[in-house]
Amino acid sequence: MPENYEIEFINSKNENEYVKSFHFRKPADFRYRAGQFIVLRLVDGKLDPKSSLRQFSLSSAPYEEDLVITTTVKGRNSRFKESLDAMVTGQEVKMFGPNGNFFQEDEKGCLLIAGDMGITPFRSIIMQSLSEHKDSRFTLIHYYSADHFRLFREDLGKVPGELLKIINASVHSLDQIALESNDSRYQIKECINDELNMNDGLSIMMAGPPLFVDSVTEIINSVEMEKHIRVKKEKFTGY
Repeated sequence: MPENYEIEFINSKNENEYVKSFHFRKPADFRYRAGQFIVLRLVDGKLDPKSSLRQFSLSSAPYEEDLVITTTVKGRNSRFKESLDAMVTGQEVKMFGPNGNFFQEDEKGCLLIAGDMGITPFRSIIMQSLSEHKDSRFTLIHYYSADHFRLFREDLGKVPGELLKIINASVHSLDQIALESNDSRYQIKECINDELNMNDGLSIMMAGPPLFVDSVTEIINSVEMEKHIRVKKEKFTGY
């Protein structure tokens, strides 16, 4: 069950010019599954109660020491992001979590489909699986509308090729993240069919902007599948 915590800000790391990862001290009794999200409330007099609250998927894996969220801090900014980016070491924030059922089940094959910042929970899922020496095999398709969304390349590059196949696909602009092109639709359908040919069961997980998730859902629904699949979705708003 989700619980309330006060967590301490440690530091932040620039992933690139537009994106930062924020590290917090993990409470000793906090347990979560890779892929879940937390809700943060900043204690800042400049923010009203509604704008002081935001949910974030954890980009850190449960085995790692810190709790980490990764988000844009430049471009589509907000007062919340400005307050988050201005935090100093030792400052405390309120946290509610863990939340959601966006985590891997027991399938050997898992197709991960990310749009822009939707890659954040997949970093957690893949790295946790690797740390537990599971034999799960992932195919990750990452559709990105700008180069600064191509995150975690160093970490994901450590995963053996037989356990992780990565397909990066530029969609040139945020408007095109709806995946309206025939090439994108064909690519997803082909990956689904390839995975089903190799596995009795398949898990498909998608995360990203609402328009992206809706588009991927439509593509999946158009594929005729006789084998069992489990589909999970996570919609990102305001990242």
